[in-house]
Amino acid sequence: MVLLLISPIPAAVTRDPYSTIRSLQMVIPLLIIISLGILNFYEKLKGLSVVKRKVFNFRLFNITFAGISFLIVIYSLGKLYSSVIILNEYHRAEDWNFGFENVADIIKAIDPNISIVVDNSRTEPYSQLLFFLKFDPLTYQNENFEVPLNEYYTNLERNKTKKIGNVITRPIDWEKDLQSVQYLVGDSLAISYEQIEEHKLTLVDEVKFPDGRVAFRIVKTPGEK
Repeated sequence: MVLLLISPIPAAVTRDPYSTIRSLQMVIPLLIIISLGILNFYEKLKGLSVVKRKVFNFRLFNITFAGISFLIVIYSLGKLYSSVIILNEYHRAEDWNFGFENVADIIKAIDPNISIVVDNSRTEPYSQLLFFLKFDPLTYQNENFEVPLNEYYTNLERNKTKKIGNVITRPIDWEKDLQSVQYLVGDSLAISYEQIEEHKLTLVDEVKFPDGRVAFRIVKTPGEK
């Protein structure tokens, strides 16, 4: 009960947009309460069978209860498999920021002396890149000031441009970014085949979703002519 009472507090006291994730710990006490409710219901029916044996066949109830429970478990496992493996992994990969691990592997393999711009017009890729690049947290914090610590929960202004070594996350600016040799990383909308041809870009690699659609393109600019 104590856990149930304190679990919503982290989500309630913060104005951070990810407050729902901070209440995830409520799952544990809620599961316990639901389980206790099912057991209590079962015990009451068991007591009822002792008093009214002629109108309530407890053995038949046990068989029915076990059968229904088994079907519910099978159905739940099927839905879990469908959601996690089929829908989320295959059809909803874009919603789960699929592909950044592959992007990080490509970044590690290219010239570290050339700047890399990762488009963040439609997503916030810096956290995934920090994780998969295994970038030093202290260095990142020193190079990317957000807000004073005493204003973390009250000041909602955030710096959209992040620096991670030679990687910068910001919207691609074609007029500016074509003036120097650098790598650009973006989704199929940020970097289309028409833009590659128009700006004489070199296609370095592509990362695709499980269903074959292009998740990210990595290109190299020719630099100022």
